[in-house]
Amino acid sequence: MHYWTETPVARKPHRCDHCGRDIPPGCKYLRQRVIDGGDTWVFRSHEDCHELAVELMDGDFLDGVSPLHDYCSNEIAEWRGFYPHVVCRFDLSRQLRNGEDRP
Repeated sequence: MHYWTETPVARKPHRCDHCGRDIPPGCKYLRQRVIDGGDTWVFRSHEDCHELAVELMDGDFLDGVSPLHDYCSNEIAEWRGFYPHVVCRFDLSRQLRNGEDRP
């Protein structure tokens, strides 16, 4: 697997592959172009979502970084003091999925 990492500024809306929330225009984000055998794809994420994913994997991301949505919400909630925006995006997604009222 080969990949190239860039941190451009979004010119149009994108979806974060870690949390599933929007990356709005004007926001700096992480973009990885991946080639794996004959498959190619682009992985986009908020920079802080990617940083938390690397933390959760203890820096072991040579084979790619697993999207944060693969982790349980308790694992992510423990990082609220370090990555508050990431945890809030996950909380919002959970609330919208479950039809809960926003605080």
